[in-house]
Amino acid sequence: MGKKHEDIQNPRMFYCFVDLGKSPSDMQKVYVVPSSIVAKVVRESHLSWLNAPGSHGHVRKDSGFRRLLPDYTKVFGDQTIYCQGWLDSYHEDWKQLAKPRLGMEFP
Repeated sequence: MGKKHEDIQNPRMFYCFVDLGKSPSDMQKVYVVPSSIVAKVVRESHLSWLNAPGSHGHVRKDSGFRRLLPDYTKVFGDQTIYCQGWLDSYHEDWKQLAKPRLGMEFP
């Protein structure tokens, strides 16, 4: 993802992240995540990564590259709410696309 994704927060926009698994026989998993959640996680995780020293204690340089991870324990530590499984509530959560949201009109 890119820097621009830190600011995209549209109640009508969702990202679908697809986990294809590790082998061809694995079932794919789709995570339907609201853009506001993606923006928050990408912004917070990048800032945390940027403020932490690099592997040899060097100061990290900013870039336009961002990552959305299924587990941020290495970035935030064990106390993060974005630990392994944080995406589980978005797994195949297609029903949220039908929920009325601010700015959405339904016939």
